[in-house]
Amino acid sequence: MRLLDAAGGEIDPATVDWKTGTVPSYTVRQDPGAWNSLGYLRIDMPNPHSVYMHDTPHRELFGGDYRFHSSGCARIGDVRALAAWLLQDNPGWGRKEIDAGIASGARTDIRLAHAVPVAWIYLTGWAMRDGTVHFRNDIYKHDELPAKQFMVSLERPPALTRSFALQSADPEKFAPVSYLDSR
Repeated sequence: MRLLDAAGGEIDPATVDWKTGTVPSYTVRQDPGAWNSLGYLRIDMPNPHSVYMHDTPHRELFGGDYRFHSSGCARIGDVRALAAWLLQDNPGWGRKEIDAGIASGARTDIRLAHAVPVAWIYLTGWAMRDGTVHFRNDIYKHDELPAKQFMVSLERPPALTRSFALQSADPEKFAPVSYLDSR
């Protein structure tokens, strides 16, 4: 870990009076490497929340059903392939060069040749092409937010205050349903 001032210069933590109000003006940066919590590669994008797409030192998390182990950022399964795709219009930055840059251990900031729009879409329910409908817990409590401003305040129906089951007079019309509850 390194302590940096506003200009990016490294500061010796022993020289800082940690009891003053100037402490928030410093940045703590974790060095690149296998132990870095964002893995070997981080993809920055403009947003007000410091959300990144990144690698991970915990590859085993991709094999689990419960994958919300991040602090708001998005772990990418093959972040090197995504980086190669993003850098395809940047001369000298193919997959080979990306791998060599990571192997060097040096921090390298690369600007894209052109902007790439990014949309974060939070889904707790979706349907697959085979007709299977999937539902997941709303771990971030965002499901009611988009429509909430248009809703009239009413008492919640009893069916919503306890667990519910999808009901139909003709259940054959519905495909299998997959539920995974958060732990």
